[in-house]
Amino acid sequence: MKRTVIMQEIDGIEVIRGFDRPCVDPVETRKKTEAAIEADPIMEEKKNLADKRDKLLKKMAPKMQALIAHDKKGNIESPEAKKLIVELQTIDLEVGDLVIQIKDLIKRLKDRYSALKAENLVYFEPKIGEEVIEDDEYNDLMEAFKNMGPNHRLKRDKKTVHDFRGLKYWIKENGEWNPREIKKLNEKPPAGWKKSEELTDQDKDEIRQQIEEERIYNLSPDARENEKSKVIDRLKLTAQAKITFDAKEDQEKIDQVHAWLEEQKAIVEAKYNI
Repeated sequence: MKRTVIMQEIDGIEVIRGFDRPCVDPVETRKKTEAAIEADPIMEEKKNLADKRDKLLKKMAPKMQALIAHDKKGNIESPEAKKLIVELQTIDLEVGDLVIQIKDLIKRLKDRYSALKAENLVYFEPKIGEEVIEDDEYNDLMEAFKNMGPNHRLKRDKKTVHDFRGLKYWIKENGEWNPREIKKLNEKPPAGWKKSEELTDQDKDEIRQQIEEERIYNLSPDARENEKSKVIDRLKLTAQAKITFDAKEDQEKIDQVHAWLEEQKAIVEAKYNI
């Protein structure tokens, strides 16, 4: 039984998409099988036995007519009539034996037909991207197909190519985190790549900081200055609240709050002075 290997072209590379059974052409298969049956030795033997049977039946006809004539004349007990009866009985036994042999050959031919049909299958022309292959080659390809591993596709020559299409990952390049997605066949992620769920807390902090820096960088100068002023104003309000509720009249604590405020303002200035 042959198989169909179904190919698929992705990014200019032909890979195996799967396997199927080829479509049998019943009309052409029947014609080819019947021709094979006609040439089979069993069919030849059946024809020979049928010829013998037909010759015996032909031989019986005049003897039967002669016996009927004797019977009509009332000579059925005559030596000639008795001789005809013996001859007819002998021929009938021979014909009966031939019929049994022919029936046996017909049964064998029916069984042989199934085998010959399997040997003489005719398939419709495969579609574009399909190829009809022999069982041995199919078994080799299927073995390679099963063992190619994840994120791989199998080519017709049983070599594999990477298939990470759709993979989204993060990679740190020159100190910056960059999101990437693989969209082409036979591309693989570089060393050091990480899925989102594999990022450490430090990685996530770095990414958040990087995203924030990029956001600020893309602000217009006026918008950047306006936002910086608002951040510093909020820091001043926080410092005033600390002095009011925590430091009160404790000068040392007040000085600590002022120092904290100056430190935070320096951080904000550095953040927005890109």
